[in-house]
Amino acid sequence: MVHYQGVRYAMPAKACGLPATLPLYPDRVRIVCAGGKHDVEHPRVPAIGTISYLTGQRAQQLAAVYSERKRLYYMRERLVELGPIGEAYVTELVHQRPHTWKGCIARLFDVLEAMGDARCRVVLDRPLRPTAPPLPAAALPAVAPPAVAPPDLDEMLKRLALPTIRRLHAELAVRAEAEGMGYRAYLDIMVAEEIAHRAETRLRRAVRAAQFPALRTIDDFNFTFQSALRRQMLGSYLGVECVTDGRSAIFSGPTGTGKTHLVIAIAYRALQHGYDARFVSADVLIGELSHAARLGSLDAALAPYLHPHVLVLDEIGYLAHADDAANVLCRVVNERYLRQLPILVTTNKPLAAWGHVLHDGDLAEAMIDRLLERGAHFEMRGRSYRTRHLKETDGDTTADA
Repeated sequence: MVHYQGVRYAMPAKACGLPATLPLYPDRVRIVCAGGKHDVEHPRVPAIGTISYLTGQRAQQLAAVYSERKRLYYMRERLVELGPIGEAYVTELVHQRPHTWKGCIARLFDVLEAMGDARCRVVLDRPLRPTAPPLPAAALPAVAPPAVAPPDLDEMLKRLALPTIRRLHAELAVRAEAEGMGYRAYLDIMVAEEIAHRAETRLRRAVRAAQFPALRTIDDFNFTFQSALRRQMLGSYLGVECVTDGRSAIFSGPTGTGKTHLVIAIAYRALQHGYDARFVSADVLIGELSHAARLGSLDAALAPYLHPHVLVLDEIGYLAHADDAANVLCRVVNERYLRQLPILVTTNKPLAAWGHVLHDGDLAEAMIDRLLERGAHFEMRGRSYRTRHLKETDGDTTADA
């Protein structure tokens, strides 16, 4: 609306909030804004308190209103703006027809758009019959009122970032109509599909962020071949307790016995429970932190390994580590221990040999002590799963070290 000398002149909804200029003429008012993008002429209205609408302006403004409740409020207010006649009619309509007045308001608004203010006042300036429709058939205009375009549902769902509902709602609506599905059941299905899609998307992103060399699950592990371990022994590590209780674990044993498979599977379960994880080989971690320590930026280099809920540290002792391996690795273990965040470790060396592998027996013992205070040590035994075909024929089940 543009207010000038007590008169309000309607403008398109997209012009709301834009500055405007008003060239005045004896018989009309011209309103220009946005460099001429919106150029509207109204008849010059001398009466103070008058509101001037051009044909179709109310319908355009209504089309920009999305909420059903706000649309009803908008239509009612336009009828009240007709003056005492409109206000009295709407008030009486709400009191006499408490269950149907909303539909009557919509029909009256269509009549207002089709007939204009003056003729609509004539229609409303008559008693409202309690048992009759609000408008006699003879009072309706000969031409049909202009159709108001419904809000674009796809666009609204896009703005709300609901891609699954946007993709499925039309197809499900056809199914709901065919099956006589209720509104609540329809809504339940749509919301459940959206939640499932979001959970699946979050899990895919979490797996990429974890940087697993390959995705492994606990269901893929061959517990028959690896007889030193039973699935029941991993019970708490497959639930939320792994993170909530800060339960670390060390998997030790020869190559090919499924150590890396198991730690990835446990970390993947944590992702499924809504947590995040990070996989890194011990050699990469120690090399990165050693380099950062020499540059004086160790604290910054530690951050990516302290924030994830689960840290998988693979292959301690497989390769020769730097001389300061124990110093930098102990920082990671100790910080995560203090924050009660679990570390899942694999190694092919006995725990007693960590002092030699990491070049500091005291720090190696301190790290093992912190890892096992709330954790467990699983010793894997047997021959390599990778080379099982050299001695016997087995199924196609796969495992990793």
